Amino acid sequence: MSNEATNATLYLETKSPVRKAVLLALANWCDQDNRCWPSIKQLCRVTELGERTVQRAPAELTEAGLIEKEHRF
Repeated sequence: MSNEATNATLYLETKSPVRKAVLLALANWCDQDNRCWPSIKQLCRVTELGERTVQRAPAELTEAGLIEKEHRF
């Protein structure tokens, strides 16, 4: 868990409580390099949001420039 990432996230403007919740959950899973790979299922459990809602949030956060998505193989 990255306290630094979580603390920085608290003050970011996301314009949506859904995006904020997902961003905080992602920040909580960050390692020292600010990378994380939680599953949609984990994000749903932590944020108490529905699967489709959680699936949309990372795309919206990426579009807003708040996160970067890295494809894994």
